[in-house]
Amino acid sequence: MNTRTLPAADSGEALSAHRCPICGGTEFSPFNGREMARCASCKAVERNRLLWMLLQKMGVLRTGMRVLHMAPETGIARQLWDLCGDRYHPSDIEPERYRSRFVQLRPMDLCTDLQKLPSRSFDLILHSHVLEHLPCDVEAVLGEMERILAPGGHHFFSVPIRGDATQEDLDERLTPDERRRLFGQDDHMRIFGATDLVELLQRVWGDQNPVIEPLSLLTPEELASAGIPDVAWRGISGHSVFHRQRPVCWPLRIRAASVPPAPLAGPHPPPVATGGPRLILVTGARPAGVTPMERWLRSARSHLQPLGVQAWPAGEDPMATLFAGFGTPERLAGQEGWLRRAQARPGGLRSPEAARVRLDAWLDSLGEGTGLLLADGLWTMQPPEISALAGHLAARRVRASLLCWLRPPAEQIAAMLEDRLLRDLSPDALGPGIGARFAPSYKRLDAWLGSFGPQAVTLCLSPGEAPEAWRTALAGLGIAIPETPLRGAGPAEPKPSLTAARALLALRRGGPGSAALEKRLARLEGEPLAFPEAVWRRLEPVLAREIGYLAGRFGLDPAALQGDVAVIDDAAFQAWDAETLRRLCLALDQERPAGHGDATTDGERQPPSPCPPEVHARRPRPFAPAWRRRAKRADQSTRRALMAEAAPEAVKAGPEKRAPREAAGTGNWPVSRINLGMRALLRDNPWPEFGYGEIEPFHLALDGNGRGGRELVTDIIKQREVSLMVEIGCFLGGSTLQWLRSSEKLTVIGVDPWDDNWAAYIERIAQDPVQSRSLWHLGDEKIASIVADIRRHGSFCVAMNNLRLYKQRFYPVRRRSPEALHYLHARGIVPELIYIDAGKHREDLDAAFDLFPDSILCGDDWLWPDATGVLRMQEHVKAFAAEKGFTIQANRQTWLLLPPEKKGK
Repeated sequence: MNTRTLPAADSGEALSAHRCPICGGTEFSPFNGREMARCASCKAVERNRLLWMLLQKMGVLRTGMRVLHMAPETGIARQLWDLCGDRYHPSDIEPERYRSRFVQLRPMDLCTDLQKLPSRSFDLILHSHVLEHLPCDVEAVLGEMERILAPGGHHFFSVPIRGDATQEDLDERLTPDERRRLFGQDDHMRIFGATDLVELLQRVWGDQNPVIEPLSLLTPEELASAGIPDVAWRGISGHSVFHRQRPVCWPLRIRAASVPPAPLAGPHPPPVATGGPRLILVTGARPAGVTPMERWLRSARSHLQPLGVQAWPAGEDPMATLFAGFGTPERLAGQEGWLRRAQARPGGLRSPEAARVRLDAWLDSLGEGTGLLLADGLWTMQPPEISALAGHLAARRVRASLLCWLRPPAEQIAAMLEDRLLRDLSPDALGPGIGARFAPSYKRLDAWLGSFGPQAVTLCLSPGEAPEAWRTALAGLGIAIPETPLRGAGPAEPKPSLTAARALLALRRGGPGSAALEKRLARLEGEPLAFPEAVWRRLEPVLAREIGYLAGRFGLDPAALQGDVAVIDDAAFQAWDAETLRRLCLALDQERPAGHGDATTDGERQPPSPCPPEVHARRPRPFAPAWRRRAKRADQSTRRALMAEAAPEAVKAGPEKRAPREAAGTGNWPVSRINLGMRALLRDNPWPEFGYGEIEPFHLALDGNGRGGRELVTDIIKQREVSLMVEIGCFLGGSTLQWLRSSEKLTVIGVDPWDDNWAAYIERIAQDPVQSRSLWHLGDEKIASIVADIRRHGSFCVAMNNLRLYKQRFYPVRRRSPEALHYLHARGIVPELIYIDAGKHREDLDAAFDLFPDSILCGDDWLWPDATGVLRMQEHVKAFAAEKGFTIQANRQTWLLLPPEKKGK
């Protein structure tokens, strides 16, 4: 920060000697009846000198800041011009009165010209004894100045003060003598009163003290040395400086208009059963869900049993039973995270019949009591699944009801943003289309209302985690837990700070960072998290829809659903000032592991200190992952059989004949046996946890609706009986579906970073007269639905949803080419065919041939022209074929390379 300080006094000169803090002058002259009021050198009066001292003391001044200075004083103007250059903007209603040799003033009428300036365009606004001259509404002028002040910027001014009440008369018929008598000067429109001025500023600036007390920042000696009179040291006077710093973060009140929901449609609920057990299903919207409430209730089990309430057995996942018993075939085929976890348990996932038997056994154990089942997964159940569950419970004469625990819409969206931030939120996800990605979708409750009936669905809205609110909600359902001390949900996980959010988003601007680095950045401390104002402005339509749904469907007060959210200025969120960078570097430096060759104070590098054996004996053994425990339990022959299946050539060759590390193409790729083969590839490149089947799949192949010549590839797959193929550039899985459908024996490894959001691209090709041929089979509504799904869930999840029926034969590898080819080669994976549809680079061809010389090479974009009209991919393929002796076969956009010995199909 570049600031200017008070010039030091000469040796032997007393501190109390008068010295101008602006120019360093020591001579002062009388002015307007005040002795020693004006500096003889720079002409600065007392209030000007006080203002400059405050600017220095408060650290406001910095190089390159944007300054608007009305009626500029010569001494201050010269200093600011030297500091800010052409970003210093002096102005006056009569600029010709100034004869400055170093700065050009611009004409400005504060009553009419401020509204022409762009918002948030100045970091510092200064004016001294100007507002009393304005023949217009001063409050409106101050409001315009607030608008053009950038968040974090400062506004300083002073005005004449007399008494407590402001006196004003804008009548043009007043003579100069009358104005001098009323307001002290012949061109003044008003004289401000101390009380009225403070109230006016609080209306414009907010509830804060706008007056700077000089003695709170400066010593009496400093004030006396600058010739500041005693009357200006305290209280409010014509010398007083009023100050406003516009906040960078502020609460934004979301006042969304209520949008009434559509009439409720769906199956009629079954009649209410009598005489059977009662079942209370409890769920909540993610990311918080009901997990904190479930932890809290564990301490209340002893209080539940005397009330005849029985919770679902501890240690058993209720959703594994409910999804297995009532999940749709598409949902089960999607293999979400809960399904994979259930299959990994002993016994695997139950059959639908066995799952329903397990649920019925628990219901029978209730007798005529009450069962309590808490599960986040209930929130994700689809209408057919909810209807099947309701019908089964009605047939069992179970009196079922749903307690849904929700946050207000704004708080829910904020929680969703924080959750995604800690996982994979990118800057692009905060742009246009954010509403489709972060909608709470409370409308999913319609399925419960239609299947169970409105009387069986209870909605609870409460912010945060509150055991008392949980107790009250259960009491409303007839479960009165005694007023005894209960263990709460435990300390909440610390929320990411604003510094952490900015660092994570900056890191992901070029793609996902390493997991270790992102974890360290997420722990950075700083100001509370706030998202840019533009993000919440884009989310206002979503909030209007969700608030309207909750108010119209459940009769909630819309005013209770509207609340404040913390927002930050958009430019400030993206800007990195020196202080923030300093704190970021210090925080990362503190994360560096100690004791491993750290530098000592004298700069020498020290070896790690030895650890006594008894210390090692006291350390807990690290938890071994499941695959390691299984491998340890298996005998040597079983492990060798598993390795033979994963990489038979490597196992048969023996240790002495296996390829060294350098054979992988690069010394950085691992060659451990646990990383070889397709099983290890799937382990390290899993499918995402996603609600497969919640969105409708589609086929978008971008091949001119079947006229792109890809039969050239499918014929080769069938004729050569290709069993393993690598596709570089999978997009949304349209071409991948063509390969997988062409042969039941084929397995495809899909290589694509899937780090772009393809929604805007699909919108563009839908308008293109040529490319739109790939979308002719989709209607406008379906295209709009696809675009919304991509913006909400991202390209990767949408692509995997399209391929979910082929999950056993498709392996996603989120990497770029040609690095991904080296990655596969290092893992001992040898494809029989490589299809290239990526960046139109020669490097993909060279790497594929060098690493897999026996693989069939083919690809797309044979007739694709670049911006200069050159058929770039065709140029690369022809050059490569000429060098290597290959024969080219091409059909429309598709090309195929055949080596000399394989000419002819």
